Amino acid sequence: MSNESRHLCALENVAAEARHILESHIASVDSRWSDDARRGFETDHLAAIRSDARRLKVDLAVIAEKADQSARAVHRS
Repeated sequence: MSNESRHLCALENVAAEARHILESHIASVDSRWSDDARRGFETDHLAAIRSDARRLKVDLAVIAEKADQSARAVHRS
């Protein structure tokens, strides 16, 4: 695996860890703040953040795999 591919894999792992931390903080808030205002805030803001975090991790995984495939192809030729 090339250095660039390893770097992209590391970014994927960091994105996954950031998402995990975000989810744990959201769960903590859920247990303390469960009124209509919180539900409205989640609908307006947190849902998009969660979606973006998931998409970022998936996108980084795809990019890392493509970079690794490209690096292997270059080394074979």
